[in-house]
Amino acid sequence: MKISITKVNKNFLVILFWIIVWQIFAMLINEEILIVSPFKVLIKTFENLKNPNFYLILFNTSSKICLGFLLGFFAALLLSLLSYKSTLVKNLLFPLILFIKSIPVISFIILLLVFLSSKYLNIFIPFIMSLSIIYTNILQGLLAIDGKILEMARVFNISYKNKLKYIYLHSLKPYILSSTSLAIGISFKSGLSAEVIGIANNSIGRALYESKIYLDISNLFSLTFVTMLISLILEKFFTFLIRRLI
Repeated sequence: MKISITKVNKNFLVILFWIIVWQIFAMLINEEILIVSPFKVLIKTFENLKNPNFYLILFNTSSKICLGFLLGFFAALLLSLLSYKSTLVKNLLFPLILFIKSIPVISFIILLLVFLSSKYLNIFIPFIMSLSIIYTNILQGLLAIDGKILEMARVFNISYKNKLKYIYLHSLKPYILSSTSLAIGISFKSGLSAEVIGIANNSIGRALYESKIYLDISNLFSLTFVTMLISLILEKFFTFLIRRLI
């Protein structure tokens, strides 16, 4: 408990330090069109929280990005298992995954706008981004499993359920955790980019775009802060869920 409290205190002091740096920087610039103080961002956040429409855009954006992430997660899990079992599938998927990882997100967004309505972009883009990240990590984890352990399990006729639990899932857990943590952050970044470019209705991305158009910098910072907080909460939730289930 003492270690935990000390860690919280250290994190609080680090955050406080950067808030002070932010405040000093805002005072030195003294131009709200460029940067606003943390105090004004806090006030704007409380104002947003009093607006029912604010919760609507938060829900719309978060739910769609989470849906895209979950679809990408399960698709990646399935494809990585198929690639692990079949060299042909792995070779066929290799150029596709490499293409997804290499091409800029902005190119995907613009290309998909030709075929999809902007309201679906914040599902499809996170799906693509999370798919490539999680697929690569899970496949790497599967290939890293020691063949001697699998051979020993076969010799001693260990049940499939126990092999799944004590060999496969145990070995894959760190790969799934790290890829999930990374994929959620990337999903939110790419999903919001898609919303801004597609100007999707009732979304955080559209609110960010309008804040930029009307030079409402305090709202721009406030929306960014809230989005970061939601992303962090969802990341902690999903990683906690994985730790409990695996």
